[in-house]
Amino acid sequence: MLDAGIATRRGIMTSHRETAYKNECAGLSLPVSENAADNSIILPLYVPMSSEDVKKVIENFKANILVPVA
Repeated sequence: MLDAGIATRRGIMTSHRETAYKNECAGLSLPVSENAADNSIILPLYVPMSSEDVKKVIENFKANILVPVA
């Protein structure tokens, strides 16, 4: 999506994976949070966006979506 000029970022942060907490949380497993972090993104959709820009984001997302393998 970045190639199309659409910035995205990680949707969920897991504190225990962040550098500041890695030592304190060594060995900690939070499977639900980790799954959400590994499989979510934030899309740029906000109130002042034009309908044209919203359609661009949605069309690019649909064209580039990766279906996870179970």
